[in-house]
Amino acid sequence: MTRKDYVATAEILNKFADRIDSHEFNDLVFEFGEMFLADNQRFVVEKFEQACYEDRMAHLQQSTKFNPNL
Repeated sequence: MTRKDYVATAEILNKFADRIDSHEFNDLVFEFGEMFLADNQRFVVEKFEQACYEDRMAHLQQSTKFNPNL
């Protein structure tokens, strides 16, 4: 696989981040990360995870902006 494939996969997962149960989403991201790392030892799992969670983290930050107790 190539970087283009990893980026496309992260983008697809990212689109579904808010539609999938968070535990299942975390499992999917983890499993894809492990598969890509097995395919390419130079694959950076943390960068992939960041791309998968990018919009979800921004959404969480905005929702706690108005309620700091969350």
